[in-house]
Amino acid sequence: MKLEPAFVHKLLDRNEWKGHPEALKAVENEKQGLLANGTWDESNIRPKSGILAMAQSTGNKARIVFRGDTVKDEENQAAVFDDIAASAPTSLG
Repeated sequence: MKLEPAFVHKLLDRNEWKGHPEALKAVENEKQGLLANGTWDESNIRPKSGILAMAQSTGNKARIVFRGDTVKDEENQAAVFDDIAASAPTSLG
């Protein structure tokens, strides 16, 4: 029988990881990596009210962002997704 390396993980909620310095460091490292890759620009932060007012006056459309960290299963536990794949919305085709 061939042995394969495996990893075990536990999903942590915000209250669990906020109390652990090493978890906070990992979150900060992830943020810095995203900033370094240009994922978002923190040099031009504006209040939400200003963004909403601009969008309403210009007729811009918005998208809803799925926050996967708050998804619960039927037993009110953190949902675990086995496989995530991207596909076009059904409204496009």
